Amino acid sequence: MSYVLGQLTACPTIQRELTDYFMTCPVNEFMPFFEFVNSPVNNIGLTQEVAPGGGKIRTVRLTYTPRQLESAVTANIANPKCDVSNFIGDRFTDYTLDTDENQGIGFSMTAQELEAACIANETYFVRRLADLVDALDRKLATEHTADLASLIGKWASNVTMNASNEFVVNTLQTGSTMIDPQTTAKIDFAMQKTGYCNESMIFAGSTLAEYYRATSSAGCCTQQGIDVATIFNQYGKAVAYDRRIEAIFGTANAVAIQAGSLTLLNYTRSPWKEGMPLPYRDAGNYISTVIRSPRTGIPMDLTVSDSCGTVSVSLVATTKLVGLPLDIYAQGDFMSGVNYMAKIKVTNS
Repeated sequence: MSYVLGQLTACPTIQRELTDYFMTCPVNEFMPFFEFVNSPVNNIGLTQEVAPGGGKIRTVRLTYTPRQLESAVTANIANPKCDVSNFIGDRFTDYTLDTDENQGIGFSMTAQELEAACIANETYFVRRLADLVDALDRKLATEHTADLASLIGKWASNVTMNASNEFVVNTLQTGSTMIDPQTTAKIDFAMQKTGYCNESMIFAGSTLAEYYRATSSAGCCTQQGIDVATIFNQYGKAVAYDRRIEAIFGTANAVAIQAGSLTLLNYTRSPWKEGMPLPYRDAGNYISTVIRSPRTGIPMDLTVSDSCGTVSVSLVATTKLVGLPLDIYAQGDFMSGVNYMAKIKVTNS
């Protein structure tokens, strides 16, 4: 039954997405270093050994023998010589990760909130989950870019470094505002002396990134998402501005990294219940599974639980950044301390 109230009935509130009426550029925070770490070009597969799934953790011990020094070679020895007593041993580094050290984020929603929302349940859930993945990706990028500082090694000893093991260059000619055209060649030569292969990246603060953009061929440099393989195939090396690198190392600093010199270990807890009896695997009030970030490919534990009409969603990533040991070359070797992650510093004075 209807009643006349003596006034007009207001129209309901019209709800539309912002992008339905405005052309907006999607927010895409670029993280070249972290994308490189997780790229197929850099992935060496160690993570599958340390955290193979099934809820089981392993430690991988990598053994290696530093190459022999030239000084160990003796001229004019007896030939044949039958009483050599020099023993050559090896070294090892263990790789594991603490499964309690993680990054997580979540949200909750009630049945009443879902009923009132002007959006389909599946659409709402997928969008909120995408928000969580994006936030977690950015947090991991920040965390592991900071971790990089403790993994940095040296340049070869025939590369002139400062007291902080940084290769120092100028982007401007001495006493001038003119660009120094030799800087790119100097960096390339320092990397060649240190044994960097073609597939290498330089992650830079503003100063060096702007220099490469001004002086290098189009396509060599990027400040956004990177197709690492394509750039390597065309140029052998890529230079990328990364705001997190700049925040950790400084505007005038950069880091040269050889592909394969570091990797991201990861672990997921969800598979702990594999092989358990059915009631343990498929509890009625929660789901525990693994999803992968569409951007970085990192596996994340997703837990969705229902507590009497309140649904809680939790997303957790357990990761650890590791690199080559600093003693893969022996003391006395001109490559001692090289692990193919080294700093560059720009000084224009």
